[in-house]
Amino acid sequence: MLITSAENRFYLTGLRSSAGTLAVTREESVLFIDFRYFEMARRVEQAHGFRTVLLKKEDRQLREFFSSHGVHTLYAEPGSLSVSRFETYRAALPELHLTRDSRMEHAVLKLRECKDETEQNLIAQAQRITDAAFSSILDFIRPGVTEKQIAAELEYRMKQEGADGFAFDTIALSGPNTALPHGQPSDRPVQPGEFVLMDFGASVGGYQSDMTRTVAVGSADPLMKEVYATVLRAQRAALAMLRPGVQCCMADKTARDMIEAGFPDTFGHSLGHSLGVEIHEGPTLSPTCERTLKPGMIVTVEPGIYLTGRFGVRIEDFVQITVDGIRNFTRSEKELLVL
Repeated sequence: MLITSAENRFYLTGLRSSAGTLAVTREESVLFIDFRYFEMARRVEQAHGFRTVLLKKEDRQLREFFSSHGVHTLYAEPGSLSVSRFETYRAALPELHLTRDSRMEHAVLKLRECKDETEQNLIAQAQRITDAAFSSILDFIRPGVTEKQIAAELEYRMKQEGADGFAFDTIALSGPNTALPHGQPSDRPVQPGEFVLMDFGASVGGYQSDMTRTVAVGSADPLMKEVYATVLRAQRAALAMLRPGVQCCMADKTARDMIEAGFPDTFGHSLGHSLGVEIHEGPTLSPTCERTLKPGMIVTVEPGIYLTGRFGVRIEDFVQITVDGIRNFTRSEKELLVL
């Protein structure tokens, strides 16, 4: 098998790199890596069970490697390998049957679904940083600061707390922009009497965190309070029923039914997603996902209500499925905060 995606390569080798090819046979795994990452790979190869080879002439090196192992059929990752690169490999390895069969890729993704203790600790550390950034940003949010300034300040504070980087582009929205589930921060200044929605996360050791909080500035009118309370009830209901054996779609239904009862057609995205090496992994807490939760899976729970042209509210925690329930990584306050 050829592992070329950065995410799967990192998961299997523990090396974060922008390039490299991991060649896997029944007998061994070899990472062909260029000079930039060679010594870094050598430092982690023993712990992760692969051998490092300095990349010089990839075509020749791959041919010799697979020939020495008697390989006749070679699987590539269809989800990450471009058509042009696939054709390049096929031309370089004419004696092999190179296929884009997805079964091997799915096997790796399956391995990534349930996190071990090391992965859980990195994710917990990332969330501690994210929680700290949220606590410290509250004094910064006030009328007149812009969405871009809030987003930049959140990222600065995550870096100050020790983040390696960010799980995704930070979202900070205000007023009617909060009704855009994944809107981009703008130069719009915060106004009194409106919501500010922040969706952000830190990255530590290659693993991600993810949280969303919505706060009010100055005051919140009765409709704002009702919407917020509805989202919070829906989230807490979904969290309360998560455990091994629960179908992903039923978790979504629990929150969705509560929101639809009072605010129909205002919750247009799935309840949540898994995360780890990537910010979006499987399985998802969606209406169409019938898979069941297992211990070690980590999922977000993020219901929302979006009133177009007025405002939106989303509240997001993420949790680990344990043998008898959940472990919530997110510690930040969820009751409505009026700053």
